[in-house]
Amino acid sequence: MRQEHGGIDYGTLQAHGLHPYDFSANVNPWGCSPLVDQAVARVKHQYYPDRYCNQLREAVAVHEGVGPDEVLCGNGATELIWAVCRWAKNRKSKLDPSVATARPTFGEYSNAANRCGLDVHEYSSCVDDVFLIDVRAFAEYISSRKPAVTFVCSPNNPTGQVLTNEGIGSIERAAYPGYVVLDQAYREYEVTNRISHTNTLVRLCCLTKAYGLAGLRLGYLIGPSETLRDIAHQIPPWTVSSAAQAAGIAALTDQNWLNETLEFRRSAVEAMHALLLENCFEITSAGAGFFLVNVHNASEWRCRLYERGFAVRDCTSFGLPRHIRISTAQPDACRLLVVAMLQVRNELHD
Repeated sequence: MRQEHGGIDYGTLQAHGLHPYDFSANVNPWGCSPLVDQAVARVKHQYYPDRYCNQLREAVAVHEGVGPDEVLCGNGATELIWAVCRWAKNRKSKLDPSVATARPTFGEYSNAANRCGLDVHEYSSCVDDVFLIDVRAFAEYISSRKPAVTFVCSPNNPTGQVLTNEGIGSIERAAYPGYVVLDQAYREYEVTNRISHTNTLVRLCCLTKAYGLAGLRLGYLIGPSETLRDIAHQIPPWTVSSAAQAAGIAALTDQNWLNETLEFRRSAVEAMHALLLENCFEITSAGAGFFLVNVHNASEWRCRLYERGFAVRDCTSFGLPRHIRISTAQPDACRLLVVAMLQVRNELHD
């Protein structure tokens, strides 16, 4: 199986006729609001989408408490990460044409930067063997290198670590006059303080995770209008489909659905945590509904669980070849996964 990302490989699924329980992606196990399906059904697919996503940007602006000109929509957060890297490469600046990140974190920051011809500075984080970012040390690391863009993920993927607003502020000050992109893809899953964009802090959000729109691909940046206009030049027209735009507006409208399913999920996370502990699995970190589990050979475990109908995230792509990342699903599926994990452990210990 290909390992660039570590998630499900649909080609492998098709070849083997597999339909696994998916614990590899941290999406809402209860799916999207019923209003989303209704909105998508009304879309007239023979027409081109609004290339500027005007109605969607207005809906996001109301939700975020900003102006529509401070919103830039994209075909998922990944497209916007790549757009930021192209922008950083092409803009005229005295800053070092590079990107900084703190590992372990989402690998697409480094991947996009490398593909765009930017150098990548990767700070390795490890405090008490739980892979937490030492904010002070990371800020010093950034200050000494002055990259054009620093990517920070909070809650972090795959550890679930949440940075305080004070910590984010210290990173922003250290990076100045470079930009900080704060990836908040999983913010609905943890208690986080509200934070506003600044002249050099851009927020990256998405509706693919908690809102259940992964298949439609929808993300957005919140930042200074002039900066977003420049980044927008790096995105081809019409990348956000009419269906995705309609779905995004409907999803943001139905906050009751979001809150209800998040409450279901919180209970499932607690139950999953208890199951893993009861069965003596080595949890390195747990946050945002992620469970980073040390199984000593992630690739072996991923394959063996796949054979049993369960997809987990092999964290080799995060630089953690001993760990798998397990997301939270509905309770019955969680119990079945733990049974399968016990079977794999027994096999490997025989």
